[in-house]
Amino acid sequence: MRINALVIGGAILVVALIVWIVYSSSAGASPIASATLSSTNGSGVSGSAHFVPTSDGQSTSVVVHLSSLQPDWVYAATIHQGHCLGPRLFILTGATGAAGGEGSSTTTVPAQPTSSWYIAVHASASPAAPLVACGQVHVTGAPGGYVAPSSQIQPANRIPVENQLPFQLPNGGLFPARRKAHYTRSRARRRAMPGPS
Repeated sequence: MRINALVIGGAILVVALIVWIVYSSSAGASPIASATLSSTNGSGVSGSAHFVPTSDGQSTSVVVHLSSLQPDWVYAATIHQGHCLGPRLFILTGATGAAGGEGSSTTTVPAQPTSSWYIAVHASASPAAPLVACGQVHVTGAPGGYVAPSSQIQPANRIPVENQLPFQLPNGGLFPARRKAHYTRSRARRRAMPGPS
């Protein structure tokens, strides 16, 4: 009986340690951006959004809190560029209205927030539904914890090829070098052949 209590107590201690490590690595980070979401179209829905860098330094956790929601109704949330109806950058996890009209969602996006972002909340679970709330993102802190993704790091010795179309090969043609040479030789042979008399 005493051994079972020790095993259970040890298991609880290990779980508590894991929860503490996870919580301290992400929840301890302070928000670097926020948005106040104001009601649109007379909906009465309002709220806020906070942006916290994730522990990996390459993503952002977006936490959206909403009020005046319909109970058991799902509201889509999206991030747009430039204005509330600008080009959509990200679709966030929808917020479901609780009995008291409150709702929240947390989504991780693979980007760093900018002041040109807008958070839009939609009237249903569809991101195509009309807006019920929107607000501009305001960067409030220095994003010192972000790391540039490896795909954005360019080698120092990279030499740009000028006057080259994206679909064009470096030899200037649409064929690989050997194929182009073969095409040119066979074309020259066809010209040299005597035609029908």
